[in-house]
This record gives sequence, C-alpha cells and structure tokens, in this order.
Amino acid sequence: MQMFFNDNFVCLFMVSGRFSRSMMLFEEANRYVAGGVHSNFRYREPHPIYFSRARGSRIWDVDGNEYIDCVINMGACILGHGYPKVVDAVKDALDYGLTVGLEPDIGVEVSKQLSRMIPSAESVRFSNTGTEAVMHAIHIARGFTGRYKIAKLEGGYNGWYDYVLVSSHPSIDKAGPPDEPVPIPESAGLARGVAENVVIIPFNNIEATERIISNHRDELAAIIVEPVMVNSGC
Repeated sequence: MQMFFNDNFVCLFMVSGRFSRSMMLFEEANRYVAGGVHSNFRYREPHPIYFSRARGSRIWDVDGNEYIDCVINMGACILGHGYPKVVDAVKDALDYGLTVGLEPDIGVEVSKQLSRMIPSAESVRFSNTGTEAVMHAIHIARGFTGRYKIAKLEGGYNGWYDYVLVSSHPSIDKAGPPDEPVPIPESAGLARGVAENVVIIPFNNIEATERIISNHRDELAAIIVEPVMVNSGC
C-alpha cells in the first residue's frame, strides 16, 4: 500500500501497527540521542518513521511501507532521490577528494554560475547550513548599517540562530494583535535581550507591515523573509 508522506498525513496511518520496526528503533534511539531524534521536525506521535531507502519520488521505511514523498527533504531534493546525474557527479567528486580545508577550484565556477542565474547575487559565499547563511547575512547587515534590530515575518522559520528563532510558531494567547504581533522566543536558552531586538511583522498584511517597518526604520539592520512559509502551513 502506498502512502503520501507529509507532516500530518503519516500520523493517520501510525495507529495501524505496521510500524513495529520504527517503534523499536525509536526506543533504542532514546538511549543514545537527545529526544530520540536529531531534528525536532522528524518527531511525531507516537514515534518517528525510520526510512531505509529512497528513489525518485518514493521512500521505503524500515517496515517495508512505501510512500510518495511530498517533502523531498524540505525541498533540497527537487530532482528526486538518487537522480542519476547528481549521483554520478557526487561519485566523481569523491575521486578527487571530498574536503581538504582549502578553496576548491570548482567553487569559483559554481559561484560564477549562481551570479549569472540570480541577478541580485552579485557575490556568493557558501555555508554548510541555512542557519549559518542567515547568521552571515545578519552580521553583514548589522556591520554595514550600524543598526542592530532585525524584522522577520510572524510564522516564518529562518533557522536556529537566536535572533530569528522568534515567533515561528507563537501561541495565539501570547502573539499579540494580528496587526501588531509581539516577539515570542521559540525556545528556552536564547540570549538575553533577543526579543527586544526583533521586530515581528504580520504575514500577508501589507498595510500593517509598512506601518511597523516605518516606525522602526531607524533601528532596522535587515528584514528577513521566508517567501513560502513551509513550516507554518503554507
């Protein structure tokens, strides 16, 4: 039986008893992994699903269930899993050495190609994760403008950096008015003063957004936007 894989749909099937191997792996993982998973996104009640292989648009879990993958690794596998040209390119790269702590020659060509494809990308710098890219961008914006505050969309997810881990999934009773949302830290342990240096703007409310940005225009170093807020139901 085929099943679609997205954040909510799978939960409908997990009461059927066809996930015994995933359940056993989760019980074992809880002995060695904090929270039993390496990403909170992967956790779902009563336990996460463990996959064994993927090809094209399909995923197979450790219990043999087959899925149509609607998540495609949060969009990273846009060509599908195991796309032959990508696999061949990775294999070729391994023959030349994966990483040596120096600048690779191919990095120049890839940067040049990205600048050609993206008109606003006048210069490029690679990072290992989206969180790192966001940190770099915020540091540059603050250094260039001499300002400190950041504006972000309510409900937007921009990584785990303290200054963007705010109001990604705020509770309704704490979020404030729809046209004047207040910054709500998403986790304990964030640096002190984070919320005071983040301005929250409402999604899809141009009038309120213009007003809030105008009110803080002399304080803002940058505005960060997740155009399609996949982590918030869009």
